[in-house]
Amino acid sequence: MQTPYSHIAILGAGESGMGAAQLASKLGVQVFLSEYGSLSAEDKGKLDGWGVRYEEGGHTEAEILKAEAIIKSPGIPHKATIVQKVKDSGLPLMGEVDWASRHTDAAIVAVTGSNGKTTTATLCHHIISGEKDTVLAGNIGLSLGRALAERMDAGSGDPEVIVLEVSSFQLDDAHLFEPH
Repeated sequence: MQTPYSHIAILGAGESGMGAAQLASKLGVQVFLSEYGSLSAEDKGKLDGWGVRYEEGGHTEAEILKAEAIIKSPGIPHKATIVQKVKDSGLPLMGEVDWASRHTDAAIVAVTGSNGKTTTATLCHHIISGEKDTVLAGNIGLSLGRALAERMDAGSGDPEVIVLEVSSFQLDDAHLFEPH
């Protein structure tokens, strides 16, 4: 699937950031991942294997602002200095759900709310998967980006339906996300 960006920067190396990096790598996008904390040896190995450049222990503004778009992990506050610098730059800033959902033609059933998201998403997945090729992803554990990248690795292509559990923090950065 085509992507409008050839170079992205990712802020944060949690499940969302790593999933976005994995998907971008599969799409042939140049990636720079910036983690304020430290990266595990396992995560470094994955990033190296995907050909993703990365840093840890801070955010190098000049390197991040070289990208065409920035993907922000939901755990990074909007008031963080680097997020403010990105906003001031005018570069597109989006969450992993926004990024990954642009790279699938699957129908997306998004489940959100205060209570019962995991139960509802799991039940929807169980019911739909009886009839259609269905993936369960999102805040339930496996990021959407990772789920799509793993399908690409397996040669499975897009599922027919993605049931996506979405937290309020993920929705904060989902400006163009359109479940359908």
